[in-house]
Amino acid sequence: MQTSAQAPGLHSRIRHAYFWTIVGSTARYAASLGISLLLARLLKPDDYGLIGMVIVFTELLGSILDSSVGPSVVHFREEHPELERPTYFTASVLLGVFFTVILLVSAPLIADFYREPRLVLVLRVMSPLLLISSVKTVSGGILARELRFRELSYADISASLVSGLIAIVMAYRGFGVWSLVANQFLFILLTAIAYGWWVRPQFRLPLNRHVVVRLWNYGLPLTGSSLLFKFYDNADYLVVGRVLGSGPLGLYSVAFRLAMLINERISAVINRVAFPSFANLKHDLPRVIGHWFAVTKRVTLITFPLLVWLGFNADDFIRVTLGSRWLPAAMPLKFLCVMTAVKILTNIIGQILTAVGYPGVVFRYDVLNAIALPLAFLIGCKSSGLLGVGIAWCTVFPLVRLLFLLQARRTLHFSLRAYARNLFDPLLICAACSVLMLPASLILQSGWMRLGLCSVLWGAGVLVCVVLSRNIRQLIADTLSTFTAAKLSER
Repeated sequence: MQTSAQAPGLHSRIRHAYFWTIVGSTARYAASLGISLLLARLLKPDDYGLIGMVIVFTELLGSILDSSVGPSVVHFREEHPELERPTYFTASVLLGVFFTVILLVSAPLIADFYREPRLVLVLRVMSPLLLISSVKTVSGGILARELRFRELSYADISASLVSGLIAIVMAYRGFGVWSLVANQFLFILLTAIAYGWWVRPQFRLPLNRHVVVRLWNYGLPLTGSSLLFKFYDNADYLVVGRVLGSGPLGLYSVAFRLAMLINERISAVINRVAFPSFANLKHDLPRVIGHWFAVTKRVTLITFPLLVWLGFNADDFIRVTLGSRWLPAAMPLKFLCVMTAVKILTNIIGQILTAVGYPGVVFRYDVLNAIALPLAFLIGCKSSGLLGVGIAWCTVFPLVRLLFLLQARRTLHFSLRAYARNLFDPLLICAACSVLMLPASLILQSGWMRLGLCSVLWGAGVLVCVVLSRNIRQLIADTLSTFTAAKLSER
């Protein structure tokens, strides 16, 4: 049980964590959006297709580090830092070396699978990222556990800007896919250096047996869940690359990136802070549920209207910002906006269950996803190309996530009616914006004029809902006051 003095202190630290993560993510969102649009104008779909083929495997191996060692570092208190911290770093680095070797050796096999010989060199150049990430994972986990998100935000913003600008220069100079390789490599390297500056790596051999057993017992189901998650989450890339080739995969990867930018840069604010926050509150389940509902209401109020705008204006947005050669990406983008909304709404459930001690529940539903989604992608891709993959995301994925939500209700004992009430205001704004934009999208021809008018109408819909709904105004006021208080207390 927490004392009354400890609870307000923890609440303040969590508030600061959200504040700094939002600051950092907003800056990274602006930078990433601009960098992504510039790179897409300078590069070809084939370049994005090649890097998309590589990411499937680097993320699959990297997810073992991110989901086993990282959450374990956050979840467990350090009772004996002189034993535990060096063991975390050493175990993580040993895994990183192992995965780097696996990627180096398997590069020709992966290239043969895609029938793309250019992948061998790209895979081997990117393989050291797994070793670098192994150090970054532990340092970042310790910073997150201590809710030091100001440092994390500084590192991420700086690394994003430097790596992005270098990638743009390389793309302009004609380096093609190597511009994207440099972007990813430099971002991981720079963030690892920054995290390591604040939390210095420590190593020791032999490993402490007690700490290793604890890592194994807690991390094993998380590792299984993460591998399954990364498999089905990247199965669309795997299927599109194998069935359709690098060009269509490049179009699809840009559509996916545009849809996920909102999730990665806004919803990821919540997800990044949520796990350490829930882990700190894990012995007080009603507070966990209350925190979850409050977070859900705020994040969907921001992200759902943005996804409606992007889905309605996909054709015009791509034509105006990326050029006509990227227009085939517009149709999958519309479907992927629906998928992103479902992810934003349900990804946090897995973090809650893991933080309060139910990783097995997450694992079972990841198994279901890993069976259902790749099969749906394969059937959709073979029958309707990129459109079929989008339809698979919008049908099979929401159904499985609904089952996941129902299981979470049985485990955490919350009210579905109370959960649904959190979505009323975000859905109200979405409906109002859709009604206002629909006539313009049907009447006007595609181009910058229709994009501009629909954007104005979307803004009008948001404004009308804010003016007419007392609940929305109160929610905005509460959010602003929370983060104003966090900023003032920082001073």
